[in-house]
Amino acid sequence: MDTTSRQRLASQVSQGRVILFTGAGFSRAATSRAGEPLPLGSELAEKVWAIAFPGQPFERGSGLGEVFEVALRRNRIQLKEMLERCLRTDRKNLPDGYRVWFAMPWLRSYTLNMDDLAEACQVKFNLSRRVVPVSGLRGDLPTSTADLLSIHLNGRLSDFPEVTFSPRQYGERVAFPDPWYEFLVSDLVNHPIIHIRGNRSQRAVTLAACGRSPRADQKRVRTTPTLISCHSKPFASERGITSRLQCRMGSHDSGAVRDGHPGGPCGSR
Repeated sequence: MDTTSRQRLASQVSQGRVILFTGAGFSRAATSRAGEPLPLGSELAEKVWAIAFPGQPFERGSGLGEVFEVALRRNRIQLKEMLERCLRTDRKNLPDGYRVWFAMPWLRSYTLNMDDLAEACQVKFNLSRRVVPVSGLRGDLPTSTADLLSIHLNGRLSDFPEVTFSPRQYGERVAFPDPWYEFLVSDLVNHPIIHIRGNRSQRAVTLAACGRSPRADQKRVRTTPTLISCHSKPFASERGITSRLQCRMGSHDSGAVRDGHPGGPCGSR
């Protein structure tokens, strides 16, 4: 990332114009109440597998969404208990880096995660700007507010089992107009974003986040910069797609989030 782009982004952040968009990798430095790191998708799939197919060895590469669908049908109560155990954040042991992230003057925060990390940070660090969790499955669209809205696009733990998780659930949701999706697209087109994601199963969301152009104007280039931070190294094909846009893709480790380096994930500390 060149110096001019870095300075421009810093200015936009200070003006409260930038959106934070997070995936599973953002929560990785936190621990659950069970004492384990909050899981990435592949790790959660293995835990859900034990409920969906008890006694059977885990088949690596199995999609979390499909396994979740089977577990939901097989033992809804056990699945809920497991998610509560794995995705409820241990507030006492949160790394200070999260205070830095949530204290920044974001316009809004979107997440694909169901965990309660944002709420835990509000309690742990007593942030001067209140963090308000919002479910993308319930409630009205936001009005003007001084609070930082943490919008859970796929739902929160408290929404279980009505969360967007499996392929069927995604299909049912996109089949009809969705005000939250429309609001998200408007935000992503009109504001700079920093997108921190966890694994390659979220590739479609990553690419959508960096270049939502109207079908009738496919050649339009974004006027706002996008930084996409990947827990794993991005594919060359992804870098090729985003090269024509004002986007940067880079990899990070959980230390960048843990230590609170907003520039770190994109290689621009």
